[in-house]
Amino acid sequence: MRTALWMGVLVFVFAPVAARATIVIAMPEDELTRVAYAIFVGTVLAVSVRLDDGGRVMTRANIQVLRSLRGVKRNAVIAVEYPGGRLPNGLVAHVDGTPQLAVGDRVFGFAERHGATLLPLGLRYGMLRVHGDGRGGYLVTRDTDGLVLVDRVGKPAHQAVATLRGIPLETLIARVQGHLRALGIAPDAEEATR
Repeated sequence: MRTALWMGVLVFVFAPVAARATIVIAMPEDELTRVAYAIFVGTVLAVSVRLDDGGRVMTRANIQVLRSLRGVKRNAVIAVEYPGGRLPNGLVAHVDGTPQLAVGDRVFGFAERHGATLLPLGLRYGMLRVHGDGRGGYLVTRDTDGLVLVDRVGKPAHQAVATLRGIPLETLIARVQGHLRALGIAPDAEEATR
């Protein structure tokens, strides 16, 4: 009896823990550019969490647009929402793969439009981190923690499509502008502010 009890405890303690992640289609950069309603570089001004009309916990980040490539105006303050967050009463709803934005963060965003609200395409996949390079410039990195990236048929996405680490901001802007031109869309011609 004691052996069976200990075996049960061991199975419980050493049982594999289920991996938690959100499955997202890892679109190549040209496709991400094509389907995005808005493409921008901005700074997070405020972050708040609320219950939406359907009772879902949603985080809203107000972002000032420093540079617009498509769909939004420079210097505008836009609202980007994503599921999950910590409500003022302390209740937390965690959704794997959502951006974790804080006031002062700088981002490069690919967003889709739902009414008056923007949602990051592919959650964290479409909301890239912009950080200083230590020499006065900026680098862009895609954080895919909490995401399982697949292609259109559900197979694991190629690393070359999903990975974006330490790309100079101006290089990424030039690439996205090239994708927009290839689509016959004139990219917004506004200069970045620092």
